[in-house]
Amino acid sequence: MLINFSNLLRLMYDGDDADNARARELREIIIHGRVPKSNQNGYKFVEYSTKRCILGILKTKCSLLFGSPGSGKTQTIVSLVQILVEYGYSVLVTSYTHNAVDNILMKLVRFNDENDKKVDFVRMGQPRRINPKLLKYSDHDRTKKWLETENIIALNHFYSTIPVVAATCLAVFNHPLFQKRTFDFCIMDEASQVFLCTSLGPLFNCHNFVLVGDQKQLPPVVQSSYARQNGLDESLFSRLLNTSGKQDIGHYDDDFDNDEFDVGNKDSNHQNNKSSSSYGQSIRIFPLFIQYRMNSVIMQVANKLTYGNKLKCANKQVETISLLDYLLPNDKCHILEEYQSSFISKIISPNLNDSVVFLDTTSIPLAFETYDNDNGEFNILPQQQQQQRSQNNDTNDHSSPSNDNTKSFNDATNFNTDNIGIISPFRRQVNKIRELFGQQFLEQNHLEINTVDQYQGRDKDVIIYSCVKSRNSNCSSVETNDSNQTPIIDSELLKDERRLNVAVTRAKRKLIIIGNCHTLNRYLPFRNLFNVLDEEQIVPLIDFNDFNDIVI
Repeated sequence: MLINFSNLLRLMYDGDDADNARARELREIIIHGRVPKSNQNGYKFVEYSTKRCILGILKTKCSLLFGSPGSGKTQTIVSLVQILVEYGYSVLVTSYTHNAVDNILMKLVRFNDENDKKVDFVRMGQPRRINPKLLKYSDHDRTKKWLETENIIALNHFYSTIPVVAATCLAVFNHPLFQKRTFDFCIMDEASQVFLCTSLGPLFNCHNFVLVGDQKQLPPVVQSSYARQNGLDESLFSRLLNTSGKQDIGHYDDDFDNDEFDVGNKDSNHQNNKSSSSYGQSIRIFPLFIQYRMNSVIMQVANKLTYGNKLKCANKQVETISLLDYLLPNDKCHILEEYQSSFISKIISPNLNDSVVFLDTTSIPLAFETYDNDNGEFNILPQQQQQQRSQNNDTNDHSSPSNDNTKSFNDATNFNTDNIGIISPFRRQVNKIRELFGQQFLEQNHLEINTVDQYQGRDKDVIIYSCVKSRNSNCSSVETNDSNQTPIIDSELLKDERRLNVAVTRAKRKLIIIGNCHTLNRYLPFRNLFNVLDEEQIVPLIDFNDFNDIVI
């Protein structure tokens, strides 16, 4: 919190020194939405085999790179870093989380291994927070020899000339390097998840910045509903989109074909002009809508729910990937014939057309959640099975739909559980599912079970999404819009369309959603989902025991 307040004070600082010049420029961008024009008239056009958005970023002082799910934004960042370094620019790579920073650097290491031209970089931060594979690139390891010999000149030269520095947004505040050095470019990944005040720190250390994110996914985490209502969960990425009138990015299409991009070396003038005429009137946005993750069926759901049919599959292979790719020829006939007449066929089917299935638990009379006023909601299981669980405490008993679906895939196909991800919006549901599988099973089979929030930025071949919410159909409160709902029914996590979007877009080949249609229909994001899904994609689950037919 202290860092955020300090960043805010720097933003509002009004003095005569260089720090005020940058503060004035940032105020124009953040508060007034006016972006400085980039003076690059001396650049010569360079033919470079990369995405057009990268060329546009090189011409713009303030850019937003909209990275839709699976669009290869991390690879785009690596390509941008490589180009900037080649033309003599210094780059600060940052994000809110250590994982996000390390993901970029891991791909940068792979680039260095595959190419003659290397990108030299240093990873700032405490060694215990850095990916072990990147420790040799940490400032701790790279400066150790100079610290031991107290060679301050060599140490200062290293920090002053290293072309790429990577650190979290908060680390920028703590290291003395950032008190002395200003970078040509700052690239902030997952910017839509960074608090606005937190994002200010890195921006004071650069002349030009690129914010990479997707405001259609989860925002910064704010526990207080009062703080959220008053805008604390608004990121700088979202604010600049709103300021430019481009908040509905799904219906925005920038015309790149008419742009002439001039790319040049660092020697060109990048100095900021202080006159009002040096400011443009809008934010430059570079959308990435070509995605390499979801097959066409899953992508269609995401398109209709969120992205206005802008998402496109990168190629035919991405468009048609399915679980059929995991089956041997004999297995295909066996699987498709065995379950052809069963309602289970949609769930276990590896066919492309069956890539999205909603498993409806409405018809199970006792499959309603229980609620603890002290701890919040948890698992939906029939009362009889809950009693059995408490009696025998058999943690390997796969007695819920999530468990049975996972076992079905594992047994019926040439498929490993490390290709499956189980997610839920509720932490207690995650813990319950882990308990049902048992720790030994999870460790041996590398099965990941986590919240939707923690899966952002991740993907799996198969995603099983447990919505949890279920309520007796005789309860009138389900069908009303009365604001005085019980805690079991009313859930902010299920009201958030961005959380549903993240859940849907984690899957590459198969998406199974488990929930009570009758209950979930009271939440607008799920009403929209049900309008998008075909009748064939909603499969009613009549009895938990029906899963015994496919669990070996």
